[in-house]
Amino acid sequence: MNTKYFKQQWELKQISDIIYPQEFAFFRDDDIGLENEKFIDFSESFLSDSIPLNIAVIPNQITYMTDKFKRYLSKDIFTIFQHGNTHRVNYTSAISDSDIYKSMTPIIPKNLIIGEFHTSLKDNFSEQNLIKGWKLIELHLKTKFKGFIPPWHSFPEIKLLLDNNYEIISGYGNKIEIIKNKTISIPTNLDIIKDYSKNECYDLRSVLNRSEILLKDTRYVGILLHHNFMTKDSHKLIAQIAEHSNKNNIPIISLEEALKWKIK
Repeated sequence: MNTKYFKQQWELKQISDIIYPQEFAFFRDDDIGLENEKFIDFSESFLSDSIPLNIAVIPNQITYMTDKFKRYLSKDIFTIFQHGNTHRVNYTSAISDSDIYKSMTPIIPKNLIIGEFHTSLKDNFSEQNLIKGWKLIELHLKTKFKGFIPPWHSFPEIKLLLDNNYEIISGYGNKIEIIKNKTISIPTNLDIIKDYSKNECYDLRSVLNRSEILLKDTRYVGILLHHNFMTKDSHKLIAQIAEHSNKNNIPIISLEEALKWKIK
């Protein structure tokens, strides 16, 4: 996976221990919409055990979803985030060359692979993607707040997210932060998948060992999932992680809880 983050220019204020007084954990599953049936199979374990699941929904995939699936995503167990807009890596497949070159500065070679929020794109082009994506989310799904998870291939500038009133973002940096006393950033910090090419997860002991380190360092564990790259065996692993957290009084939360932590 791509782990490089573009350097962002923002004013940072780390949340104090007083804001969230105890350790916590959360699960975040990305790329909802690409393989709907596999997601349903995967998410049933969360539903049956009442484990909150924060989900990154690709907006333009919503138009291909059935009404039944949309209703499924509206279950209280799910907390919905906007995951980019198209989630396409090569934008030339989505719009014409003439349009893309009008929207960019400077001009880039035709064969360059870019994402929907690539730094070569003008801000208004990226903002159009943000707005289009959120309108689809808001129109079709049950949202609890305005939240954004960036696609891995290109992240929008933080200023665009602030200007468009996103309340929670997940995907930048490696600690919980308040940005300009307005937007809360809660990134994942533990990728459960060891090898994406083999659909292989880390074993339970590895996950728990890493979790212990993170809890001492950052006081939370944000576990990144990709159901498209996980097998049915991973259901058991997730249940074991949840059981361990409960035994150690570490609540697994919906990121909706973060709204309570904002500095007044």
